[in-house]
Order: sequence, then structure tokens, then C-alpha cells
Amino acid sequence: MKIIFIIFILISFLNAKSYLLSSLSIPNSEIIDLSTKPCNEECLNLHLIRKEVFSFLAKFNKSISNSELKNKLLMYSSLFNLKKELMLDIRIAILFPQKKIGKYALSTTKSILSYLLAQDRGFKIETFDSINESEVNIQRAIKEIKDKEYRYVIAIFTNSGLKYLDKYSQGLNLFIPTINKNSTDINSSNIVFGGIDYKAQIKKLKKFANEKVSIFYDKSSVSKNLTKYIEKNSTNIYKAKVDSDEQDFKRLIGWNKNLNYSSIFLNTPVITSSLILSQLSFYEKPIYRVLSTQVNYNPLLLSLTQNRDRDKLLIVNSISKVSNSLLSDYNKLLGNDLNYDWINYSTTLGTEYMFNLIIKEKNKNFNENIFNNQIIYNNDIIKIKNSGFKSVLY
Repeated sequence: MKIIFIIFILISFLNAKSYLLSSLSIPNSEIIDLSTKPCNEECLNLHLIRKEVFSFLAKFNKSISNSELKNKLLMYSSLFNLKKELMLDIRIAILFPQKKIGKYALSTTKSILSYLLAQDRGFKIETFDSINESEVNIQRAIKEIKDKEYRYVIAIFTNSGLKYLDKYSQGLNLFIPTINKNSTDINSSNIVFGGIDYKAQIKKLKKFANEKVSIFYDKSSVSKNLTKYIEKNSTNIYKAKVDSDEQDFKRLIGWNKNLNYSSIFLNTPVITSSLILSQLSFYEKPIYRVLSTQVNYNPLLLSLTQNRDRDKLLIVNSISKVSNSLLSDYNKLLGNDLNYDWINYSTTLGTEYMFNLIIKEKNKNFNENIFNNQIIYNNDIIKIKNSGFKSVLY
């Protein structure tokens, strides 16, 4: 069963455009039961023993609860691309606005697929694209989800579309891995949030800063919000906006005395942050510390900087180590990053949450808990030691 799912999904990825699973359906087959004689589990097993696969498929009915027989149905239905529906244990819809979230349409789907493959149960996942976060498109996509009788939905959205998700999602269980509940006033019981808490990360980093604070930021919304969090309850602040094509680092860093003896917050993506770190070393700036949130918890930082560049750098991280080797293996097989990409990590947490809701069990592959409809993350302080990220105690 698992091998078949992997093959079909990978074929879809290869035929995809703009990070979407292919919307072109291959022809369906259908097997019709010409006999009115009922067939129980013993009868179905007998058809399988006799290699009467098509009789088995024709006679199978939704009242059969035997998981082994259901998995056989799933396998043969996939092989022959049958229309015949199976009452699968796990049915999850994936909803996203592809034009808004870009690459995450693909990587989050891989995260969900990897988790479900590791559970050894029959499942079905289907993607629904709202294109953007407009009300009319979100309403249309949710109606399609409901029409296809999905009740569990993982929605990868920004705050822009959240109010419309809330408005039209009655009767659905929603998990949103990209938004933290603290950033919204939505308080619906059917919506659980999985976004990391940047405010909590900034609060933890401030404990390691002195009274003189410098901030590097760019034009992105995440960077601007991080800067606002730092500015709150701070008095002595210097801010420098960095353009993506910034070249004059002598002006920005070398001649800039505002940075001297300050705690520097890097609210910039990893490549820009690496350039700033290297220039701070090059100009031998006397700084107190360099501090960063999740945005720079990225192995690329190791290859773009030297040890001396990172000597005073502290990063706060909310991603815990994944102990389930099978889950890690499936992610690697699909070329997915679960160790450093927090959206993939939170999506996987959400998939486990949905999985447990559906089967009414408590599988626990992660240490995080859910409180007041929000995943609560552990915020660890990280230093780079011996070319690796190491958690440190302060």
C-alpha cells in the first residue's frame, strides 16, 4: 500500500506546475457486480485466495471493517484507478492559496503525506486551491471541500484570509500551521493554530540583550512585525533597513558607530544575515551580542559564515528533534525539510493532531502540547558550535 501511494504522489509531483499536484485526471475504471449474492469477510478472503481480484473488488462493500481487507481494496483500487470509493479511516483536505504561499503548497503536502505514510493506515488526502485569499475564492474552495465530505482540513494561509476561513468553516475541523493565535482575535473552537510565537521568541532573546539595541530589517511583513515586537518596551533603539541588493556595507556597518557595544537583532533572511555577520567581523565592530529568531535557524548559515562571524550569535529555535525515524525517512525520501523548516514542522504536528481526532487515539511523536487551540512550542537558545547548532543553557 505504502509503495503505491509514494509512486502515485511522486508522479503527480513530476507532472505538477507551480508547485501544485496535477489537476489533470487519468481515466477511471469501474467494476460492476452482476450478482446479487452478498459477500462477507470470509467470502472476500476466499476470492483473494483464488486470485479472483475483480470479484473481490466488485463484492467489497463499505460495511467491511477488516483493516487488512480494506488495505487490499485500497491497493487494487489504486492499481486499476477505480471509481469505487473506500471508507478510509483517514481523509484530510489540504487547503491553500497557491499564488500567496508559493513553494509551501508542495512542501506542506509532502509533510502531511510523510506523516500519514508512517502510520500504516489507509488514507486519502486531496488538495484544494483557493488561488488567493479573497472571500469569494475561499468560500468556493470550502464549499468544494464540504461537497466532497471532508471534515478535517489543514489550511496553509496568512492572516489576510483568516477571517474568511473562520466565516465559512462551520462543521469543519481546521488546523492552520502558519498563524499563531496571539496574532489574531479569532477564537473559534473548530480552529487550532500551529504558528510559532515570534513574540515569545523576542521576549526570550531580550533577556540576553543589553540596553542599547540595534535592529537590521527588510521590507517583508515578518521582518517588520519582528521589529515592532522588539521596539515595544525598548527605549534606546537604532534601526537600519537593508535592501536585498545592499552593497555599501561600509556605510551600513563600517562607519556606523550606532552599532558599537549594542545588541544587534537580525530580522533578515539567512543570506542577508550572513552578509551582515561577515561584515561585522570584517570591520571588527565592538558589539555586545547578535540575536535572531527562527528566521535564521538554517544550516545555510553554517556555509555562508565563518566561526568568528558567529562567535556572539544566539538564535532562538522552536523546532524539536524528530525521534520517529520512519517519519524522518519518509520526509527525506520526498526531499522534504522537517528539521529546519518550521512551517513543515508545524504542519506535521497538525497532521498528528488531525490523525488523533479522527481515530480517537493519542499517538505522540512530538513533545508539544495544545493549549487554548494553539500549539505551545519550547523556545531553546541555540549557539553554533563545531559547525552545528547546539542548544545551550543560560
